[in-house]
Amino acid sequence: MARVSFFIDGFNLYHALDNDNFQYLKWLNLRKLSELYLGKQDCLSDIFYFSALAIWNPEKIQRHKLYITLTNGSQIYCPERWKEPLVIA
Repeated sequence: MARVSFFIDGFNLYHALDNDNFQYLKWLNLRKLSELYLGKQDCLSDIFYFSALAIWNPEKIQRHKLYITLTNGSQIYCPERWKEPLVIA
């Protein structure tokens, strides 16, 4: 059995989905997406999500923080903390 980790570039993922045909995927469940790539004998070890906040747009920051908080429930790790999920208050 192989242990598999996923490293997700949030900036590029967001901009790949940022057009009229993929708007519904912006709130993508990263755990489910990762599980789709696993083989029958694979075990999902970790998911690491890397991104940057759009500091020039407070509205986008709010939505991005909400997304990170929601993905935190799926045990997706952000780079600020490697030992435990990131919690944004």
